[in-house]
Amino acid sequence: MIRKAVILGAMVALFGVSSLAAQEATGKRGQHAGRMEKAGQMKAGGGGGPLQMMPRLQGYAPATLLGRAEELGLSAGQVTEIEEIQTHLSTVRTETEALHKEHKMAMKAALAEEEPDAEAVGNHLQAAHAAKGMLHWTEVDSSLKAMAVLSAEQKGLVEK
Repeated sequence: MIRKAVILGAMVALFGVSSLAAQEATGKRGQHAGRMEKAGQMKAGGGGGPLQMMPRLQGYAPATLLGRAEELGLSAGQVTEIEEIQTHLSTVRTETEALHKEHKMAMKAALAEEEPDAEAVGNHLQAAHAAKGMLHWTEVDSSLKAMAVLSAEQKGLVEK
C-alpha cells in the first residue's frame, strides 16, 4: 500500500497531474475539496508559489521593487541592497531548478524499471520536493529581506 502511494505520488509530481485528479483517480478526494472548488480557490495543477499564497509579500519581491524603484523613491543604497537580494534569489532559483530537474529525471528512470524500487522513487521524489521547498523559502525570505530595506513610507506605497 505504501509502495503504491509512493509511486502514485511520484507520477503526480513527475507528470504534473493535479492533486485533485490524483485524489479522484484513487477515490480519496477530501470532502472539503468540492467546497473549495466552488469558492474558486483551487487551480488545476496545484496553484503557484508561496508569494501567490501570501499576497502581501508579492509586492515586496525584489524584482517588483526594482521595477518600481523610481515610484518608491529608492535610494542608490536601497537599490544596491535589493539587487544583491535579487541576485541571490536568481542563483538559488537556477540551482534548485537544476536539482529538481535532475531528481525528476532520476525518478522517471526509476519508474521505467520493470520492477520500480519504491525507495529509490521515494528518495528522488523527496529530493525534488526539497529543492522546490528551498526555492519557495528563498522567495519568501528574499521578499522579507527586501521589505526590511524600505522605509515605513515606502512600505505604505507598496501596500496601497
